[in-house]
Amino acid sequence: MMTFSFRHAAWIALAAMVIPLGFAQAADKEGLFTVSSSAVKDNGVLTAKNAGPGECGGENVSLPLKWANQPPSTKSYAIILSDPDGGRGAGVTHWLAYNIPGSMLEVKSGQGAATGKDITVGKNSRGAEAYLGPCAPHADAPHHYIAQVLALDIAPGTIQPGLDREGLFKMINGHSLKVTSLVLRFRRKE
Repeated sequence: MMTFSFRHAAWIALAAMVIPLGFAQAADKEGLFTVSSSAVKDNGVLTAKNAGPGECGGENVSLPLKWANQPPSTKSYAIILSDPDGGRGAGVTHWLAYNIPGSMLEVKSGQGAATGKDITVGKNSRGAEAYLGPCAPHADAPHHYIAQVLALDIAPGTIQPGLDREGLFKMINGHSLKVTSLVLRFRRKE
């Protein structure tokens, strides 16, 4: 019969730490599709620069996003910034950007605010084809914003301009290869 000691407990604790590290290293070698932002870390607080203007105190500059390890068959990307807490739980679409060429691995700060050479900006929840910086109501706790990058097998320029979120989803249905996301938080200052 084996007796349990603190030495055994220490080895078990060490194994519990090392085994997940091995899995993390294996995942890195696999090259998981990831997104990051130089403006905010995952689950971080969004800066005023990227928040909505006016009473929100922001500059309404679209987020810089950079992605890596896209699937080899990626032809284009789409970006969706949404607030599932907004609209009293119905959700708010702050930014739709699509027709981004598969060779692009980032959008710079402000680059996705309006349709340009390598990006088509769709309609936000207010119906404007523009970036709509986050701006939660005063009384609300910080809202969670999800910035998603979708790798698509659709050639850039194929998706028509002027789409809202539902229209974009109809166009990309069955064409999304992988998705990666960042969770951001923001609360308007009183």
